[in-house]
Amino acid sequence: MPTIPYKLPADRSPFSAHGVGGATFGTLTAETANARTQSIQFTDESGKALTRPTLVRIWLSDAATGIDVVASAASSDITAGTNGKKMAAMVSGKIALFQTDAQGRLDVTITDTAARTVYLAAETVYGLAVTGAIVFA
Repeated sequence: MPTIPYKLPADRSPFSAHGVGGATFGTLTAETANARTQSIQFTDESGKALTRPTLVRIWLSDAATGIDVVASAASSDITAGTNGKKMAAMVSGKIALFQTDAQGRLDVTITDTAARTVYLAAETVYGLAVTGAIVFA
């Protein structure tokens, strides 16, 4: 009889967005050396902070709705701050894949020398979570 390989349930896998109910955006840091960092706490269906890492696709948008990606990339690639880890740059300065820390936290740092406004969009199982305006002077 063939053996069925064990599959980790989606709600226990750190590589699945299953169970991510949303995101709470923390304080946006002041601009220093053209960089700003946005903290994010990802939550489950009941709004409680995650207690496991999860993968999250993040992108910069010109629209407050998070629809579409910025026309012009940030001057440097999007990076992870203290919490979380960047797994892959999908489109440099525009889209990246991140892994939260074990508590579902992620800090995203954007560096841009252009004077403009962008919005950081995070993909969750329930749709998009989008920050307020991130202004670069």
